[in-house]
Amino acid sequence: MLRLSLDCARLAVQGGDFAPILAEGADSIMRADAAAAFITVPLVDCAAGSRPRVVVAGGPPVDDSYISDLIELAPRHPHTARPGWFDAPTTRLSDLVDLPRFWETDLWQRFHGYVNGRYQCAANLGCHGGTAAFLVVQRVDRDFSDDDLAVLDLIRGPLIPAQAFRAAWDAATAQVRRTVGAAEAPLTAREEQVVGLVALGWTSARIGRHLHITERTVRKHLENINGKLGTTNRAAAVNRFRGLDPAGGSRRAGQR
Repeated sequence: MLRLSLDCARLAVQGGDFAPILAEGADSIMRADAAAAFITVPLVDCAAGSRPRVVVAGGPPVDDSYISDLIELAPRHPHTARPGWFDAPTTRLSDLVDLPRFWETDLWQRFHGYVNGRYQCAANLGCHGGTAAFLVVQRVDRDFSDDDLAVLDLIRGPLIPAQAFRAAWDAATAQVRRTVGAAEAPLTAREEQVVGLVALGWTSARIGRHLHITERTVRKHLENINGKLGTTNRAAAVNRFRGLDPAGGSRRAGQR
C-alpha cells in the first residue's frame, strides 16, 4: 500500500491523473470484493459547475444519477456528516453506525446498494484547492479489521502532502495567468511553472531538480520573466504577478 501511495504521490506532483491507479490498487490490496473508489467532492456549491468525481474499480461504473445522489445525500452520510470529516483518520463505517439498521435505509441503498457494499472503510485524503478527496473500499461479506485500517491508512502519508503541493503550485501558476495582462508579453508554460515555484519559496537549485533542468536554465527563465514583467529580480517578479508594485504599492494587472 505504501508503494501504491508513493506511485500516486509522484503522479499527483506531476499533475497526472492518479485516481484509476489508486482505485485499482486499493481494490486488489484490500480485497474489496464489492468495489473501491476514489472520490473528490467540492466543498462549494456544486451548481457553480464543480461536481463530485467518482472513479471506481472492481464494480460497475457510476452514472450521472449516482453523482446526483452523491450531491444530495453526502451531507447526511455518516462518514461525511461529521465536522471536518476530510481531516479525520481512516474510519470503518461500522464504527459510526449500527450497520444492520443502516442497511435498511434509503441512504445505504442509494450510496452502497449498487455494489451491495455492506461494509465500508474510508481513508480521508484531505482538502486541496477547495476539493476534499477520499478513498473508499467496500466489501460484501466481512468487515474491515484494525489491521485493514492500518494498511489503508498508509495511503495518507505520501499522498496528502503531494496533493497539497500540486494544488498550491497550480494556484500560483493560475495567479500568474490572471495577473499578467494581455498587453504584456505572455509567459511561456515553463516560465509560469518557474515563477509559481519561486512564489512557493523554492530556490533555483530545487526548481531545477524538480523540473529536470539545470540551475543555469532556471536563472535564464527568471531573466526572461523579469524582462517580460518589467522587474529586476525574483522577489519583484513574484510581487508583480501578485498584483503588487515592486516598491510595495498595489497596482492593477496590465499596468506598467
